[in-house]
Amino acid sequence: MKKISLVVITTIILLMTVQTVFAQVAATTSTKDTPVVSAQPAKSDGSWENKKAIGVTGFGYYELNSDWESLYFDFPADSVTTAGVGFDGFFEIGTSEKFSVEIGLGYSRLLSSDVQRSIINESYFIADVLAHYHFHNTGSWDVYAIGGAGAYVSSSAVAPTLDLGIGSYYKLAEGFYLKTEVIAKSAIVLNRGEGRIGFAYLF
Repeated sequence: MKKISLVVITTIILLMTVQTVFAQVAATTSTKDTPVVSAQPAKSDGSWENKKAIGVTGFGYYELNSDWESLYFDFPADSVTTAGVGFDGFFEIGTSEKFSVEIGLGYSRLLSSDVQRSIINESYFIADVLAHYHFHNTGSWDVYAIGGAGAYVSSSAVAPTLDLGIGSYYKLAEGFYLKTEVIAKSAIVLNRGEGRIGFAYLF
């Protein structure tokens, strides 16, 4: 009887040992068969796809070889030089990783001219639709080329323009940027250079 009991106990111990060994082997095999998924790099936040921006800029301008003043006054004006200031609000939306479209509306005022300086008091509205190509967008800087069209609307006329330039965003804090631009605008009645500076919120 004692021998039978010893055999039973020994058998149970052997079975438990074999079960433990098989469990360990199965766990090791399962770990080896599990594919290792390497971490994928996060998409760069430099992409403009689905990104948006809103903000305001102030600007100064200088016009060369302009007939624009003849739209304001009742006298002939050829190749006059004018200067002034203004401001605009804009909304920009990204269409792909490097391209975006901006719509701007603003107000501008003539301050000086080499013809009839004393009676310059005209103001007008401006509108622009511009495409941006963001060719350098790393770290704190986002530099882009500008191309598009615009218009100046006075009380007496409308002057369409072709716009070309370069601009940049400089990161001040999370979401907040300093915006600077230099734009050349050309039309039948004016050739104009603008320098712009303002603030934008990107989201």
